[in-house]
Amino acid sequence: MTARKTSTRRKTGTRRKKTPPRRSAIGAIDDALKELEKQSPKGMQTLVKDFRKNVRTLEKQIESAQAQREARWERFENEVRRDVAKLLRRLEKSVSAGTSKKTAGRRPAGKKAAARKRASGKGTARKAAPKKGARKRPAAKRKTGTRKKPQR
Repeated sequence: MTARKTSTRRKTGTRRKKTPPRRSAIGAIDDALKELEKQSPKGMQTLVKDFRKNVRTLEKQIESAQAQREARWERFENEVRRDVAKLLRRLEKSVSAGTSKKTAGRRPAGKKAAARKRASGKGTARKAAPKKGARKRPAAKRKTGTRKKPQR
C-alpha cells in the first residue's frame, strides 16, 4: 500500500466570519423590554422601565448566587478530597502495620535460642498450679474426727 500524498497547497478562499458572542437570555429580554418601552404610552413606559430595572437586579442576584454555589461546591469538593486522602493514608498505614506486626520481633529460633529455652524450663511440662482459694491448712490445726455426737 502506498502512502497518500498530502497537499502542500494553501487554501485560498473566503475566511469564515467569526460569530459574535452569544448574548445571554437576560440581555435579549432587556433589549425587547427597551423596545417595548419606546413603543408604549407614557404611563406604561415607567412600568416597563421599573420592570427592566428589576430584571437587571434579579440577574445580578442570580449571578451572585451561582458564584456562591460554585465556591461552596469547590470548598466541599476539596474537603471531601482531603478526607478521602486522609482515610486512604490511614488504611494504608493500618494494612502495612497489620502485616508488619505479625512478623515484627520474631526471629527464627536458632540453636542458641532453643538452648536457652530448654535451660529456663520453658520447653518442659509444668505441674498445674493450685487454685488460689484452695489453700491447705497446716497439719497441727487440722481437725479430724472430732465431730460432736448428738445427745439423746
